[in-house]
Amino acid sequence: MTFRNVDYTTKTLKFQQQKTKGHSSRSWVIVPLNDNLIKLLGYPPDDNYDARIFDVPTYNCCSAHLKKWVKASGIKKKITWHCGRHSFAVNVLSKGANIKTVSSLLGHTSVRMTERYLHVVDSLKQDAIDSLGEINYTPM
Repeated sequence: MTFRNVDYTTKTLKFQQQKTKGHSSRSWVIVPLNDNLIKLLGYPPDDNYDARIFDVPTYNCCSAHLKKWVKASGIKKKITWHCGRHSFAVNVLSKGANIKTVSSLLGHTSVRMTERYLHVVDSLKQDAIDSLGEINYTPM
């Protein structure tokens, strides 16, 4: 991902997923950015918009770092990069985002792919019922 993918005027990040490129009209993913994310991304060095935003090493190197972070945090499960996508989806769904929005953020070609994450947020059903408050009913 390069700085060319960032539109600083509209505060959006736009990129094309490699696995669906040429196979789906929805291979483009557009993610809205806020001021904190713009600050994290930064600006292109010397106005070189073709420079990479993150200097990411190989997949194996990234996996080794992830393994260290997981161990340091005390998590005793095997965590993968895909697990990060899953965690992101579950977290935004549990905070009230609608499934269509989450599907778009993940770059899924259909909402059916995103529905896999919904079983984790079943606890939201109880929260929805509890939010109704007391209902008074007097039979006639």
